[in-house]
Amino acid sequence: MCVVVSMTFYQLAVSTSKASVVAVLFSCNPVFVMFFAYILLKEYIHKNNILSLILEILGILIIINPLHTNLNLNGVLLTLLSAITFAIYGVLGKKKCIKFGGLAVTCFSFIFGSLEMIMLSLLTKFDFVSSLLNSNNLGVFSNIPFFTGYTLGNFLYVIYIFVFVTGVGYALYFKAMEETSANTASLVFFFKPVLSPILAFLLIHESIPFNMIIGIIFIILGSIASLFPSILNNKHNDKNKAIEES
Repeated sequence: MCVVVSMTFYQLAVSTSKASVVAVLFSCNPVFVMFFAYILLKEYIHKNNILSLILEILGILIIINPLHTNLNLNGVLLTLLSAITFAIYGVLGKKKCIKFGGLAVTCFSFIFGSLEMIMLSLLTKFDFVSSLLNSNNLGVFSNIPFFTGYTLGNFLYVIYIFVFVTGVGYALYFKAMEETSANTASLVFFFKPVLSPILAFLLIHESIPFNMIIGIIFIILGSIASLFPSILNNKHNDKNKAIEES
């Protein structure tokens, strides 16, 4: 669901739309997580969850600025399919985390997902499959190479993507799900459109447009709306526990 389905939709979306727009739209997947978590995990949807999603979606729309951006309809559709299938992956992963733990879920989902991807990639070595993909404007997936592009110059970047972004990042995502709900853990995706421009400003001196600053404020307010009741509840429980112990 993640490696083969969701990420394939994501790469197709990137090939038809701006990567920045796709990345921000994909960050909406907590909306779908909330829906599937309610259906599959029976996680209750609180009023603050809905308020949080409204604020964060408004923030994302302000960042994208759709009225002044040429959005490709196919790209938007593919991105939404990627976000929906990733949300299903996250919710089903939460279900298995209860039984096996976050690290086991991460390892096995990527091991088997990689094996499936290898088999699908091998199919593209057959001429009739390659021709079929080319004839449907999917040439990027025809005759997929396994070792092309790796050099000493990009080796450290590749290791960073493989080990830290994919391995550590997803492992921490599911470890977070062990400690909290699927809804709360998925909120991490709303921080991507916030952190990206800030890091771009600090590391490569890219300017941050005014609409992006306003969008970031909305996303931060949405995150506070989601997390604040839990923080207050934890403080209340700690206070009661301290009173009981004294």
